Amino acid sequence: RIGRGLRGFSLVDGRDAAAAAVALLRTPDARGVFFVDDGQAGYTWPLLADALTAAVGKKVRLLTVPLALLHMAAFLIGKRRAQRSPLLNPGRRHDFTLPGWVCRGDFLVQKTGFRARYDAAAGLSDMLAFSRERGWL
Repeated sequence: RIGRGLRGFSLVDGRDAAAAAVALLRTPDARGVFFVDDGQAGYTWPLLADALTAAVGKKVRLLTVPLALLHMAAFLIGKRRAQRSPLLNPGRRHDFTLPGWVCRGDFLVQKTGFRARYDAAAGLSDMLAFSRERGWL
């Protein structure tokens, strides 16, 4: 995990993300910005580590990378290269200072009736099995 500030974030299983897109396409009067989540109030790093532990069958430990280390790395590689980095650009480094990335899919449910069917954390096991079957892992 990067920094200590992040207290929660939303996840969605890919199958539910696809189903949400279809629900929106089938709802012609659905206009605006929609968020999709798995119905949980938000995940924490320890909850995600527990879900990964269950998915891989091995204990996953959290390591904290101090934000100062990211800032230092961005400085050392230079402004131009840091701008192009998905992890070191100023916007991403700012994201890591926020208290959370939790969204609510209430508006999506209200407009389309869509509800997530999968628990995103538990879906990690399905994703790993799918990837192993195809020889990707």
